[in-house]
Amino acid sequence: MLYSKVIVVGSASTGKTSLVQRFMTGRFLSVYMSTIGTDFFYRTIAVKEAGRVRDARISIWDTAGQEIFRSITKAYFRGAAAAIVAYDTTDRESFEGVSAWVEEIRQANGEDPVVIMLVGTKCDKREQRQVSKKEAQAYARENGFMFSETSAKTAANIDHTFYRVAKEVLKRENVEELPPVSEQTQKNCCFVT
Repeated sequence: MLYSKVIVVGSASTGKTSLVQRFMTGRFLSVYMSTIGTDFFYRTIAVKEAGRVRDARISIWDTAGQEIFRSITKAYFRGAAAAIVAYDTTDRESFEGVSAWVEEIRQANGEDPVVIMLVGTKCDKREQRQVSKKEAQAYARENGFMFSETSAKTAANIDHTFYRVAKEVLKRENVEELPPVSEQTQKNCCFVT
């Protein structure tokens, strides 16, 4: 089984914890306490890649976005196979901070390549949008990032986002031999092809 560390980073109040909690529990809570430092979770998912279904165990590290925790959270960036860099579609400042987060990820991982997915959160708040999907897609394309817009409230694209990241990590890892997917995983997971 492939084990991968996925970090979720971004400015404070972008909805990182809601994103992770929706993926892990399938629930949305409208009120969360701010993350202090880092919370982490494990989940085994089944990913269909190159005609084969593979188990991938991902550890998801939900990091604090507040400036006072930056020195602590940067230590958790090392060894990441992938990063979900979140911004709030209703907060232009959070989008403008994306490049600083990406730079910190790259500094922490040196020459080791990290899969990066730019994720716009709160896409259900159309009337409050400050960052267009077209603008964010163009930014992601220019920088070689994957892109997704999500809503933890409606569950839009949540599972698909994490599965796409896992699938890309599998491709980059070029793992030839993995055991077949367990029956338990097949019952509990959806597949991304």
